[in-house]
Amino acid sequence: MPLLLLPVFWAQLQQPCRIWSVREALSYSGLCDVRKDQGTTSLTAPNELTGEDQTIKVSPKGRRQVHVRGLNSQGDETLWGEARKVGKSCWVGSDFGLCL
Repeated sequence: MPLLLLPVFWAQLQQPCRIWSVREALSYSGLCDVRKDQGTTSLTAPNELTGEDQTIKVSPKGRRQVHVRGLNSQGDETLWGEARKVGKSCWVGSDFGLCL
């Protein structure tokens, strides 16, 4: 039986993460659904204050810099701002951060 290999454009998995934002009143440490799609990384985790899922999208902006925005379960998008990569898999902005 021949094996057909197709290119993978996205991958999703659960992995430990930490997300915090002063402006969004968000602090989470636990498992996140992580999806990588053509350079953008999306983290989905429950907002412990509201109980709804929050998705944070991290898009490359330059060397060691990313553009971060949030999306709640109603589809409302908020701009978190720019962040710098710190260490192997953390990004820190002016009043927020996230780590994988």
